[in-house]
Amino acid sequence: MKAKVFAFDIDGVICETAGSNYQNSKPKIKAIKKINSLFDQGNKIIIFTARFMGRTNNDYEKAYALGYDFTLKQLQDWNLKFNKLVFGKPSFDVIIDDKAYNYSKNWIKDY
Repeated sequence: MKAKVFAFDIDGVICETAGSNYQNSKPKIKAIKKINSLFDQGNKIIIFTARFMGRTNNDYEKAYALGYDFTLKQLQDWNLKFNKLVFGKPSFDVIIDDKAYNYSKNWIKDY
């Protein structure tokens, strides 16, 4: 099987986070085990986040400066295996993306 590139959001997927209280985020052990398994199978794992984007008015550089080191250490402490951590996903309430797991071709009608 050809290796794939998987992209995972942090909050709500890899951990539970109340509001923007990242210091108290609780890792989802089953999610981490699954991601690590995908990594061990030779897939590329990209972790992306909108952390700190809201409080920096979606300024990627400020969000990175404010939270990258903290978030990287947190993921490492959770023993998550990944190739890349990306800051810069805009903060949003709904995402429409044709590559998203729950994408629907009927999104225009649905919303």
